[in-house]
Amino acid sequence: MDHGKKAVIKATEHRPFQLPRTPRNYDWRPGEEVVYVQPTAAGWMLTSIVGTLIGFVFNNGKKRAVVIWHSETSISPTIGLQRLRPASLFHGLN
Repeated sequence: MDHGKKAVIKATEHRPFQLPRTPRNYDWRPGEEVVYVQPTAAGWMLTSIVGTLIGFVFNNGKKRAVVIWHSETSISPTIGLQRLRPASLFHGLN
């Protein structure tokens, strides 16, 4: 048994699309349009769920956003910021 000594390392595949990150220290403003994103095997991906940021709450020391969704959805109105992106980052959404 060689325990992988003869293993061939293949190059990682290129992902043609990468969702832009929210800029560091981004100034979230109430009334701002936001887009819900979800994790997939290919990384974070946009959804068609758009909402308006109302404000923030602190739960167990974590800052969470309060959002009014524009479409009927089962997603909670109180959500972590990592699941949101400002609509202004994407062309044609705002």
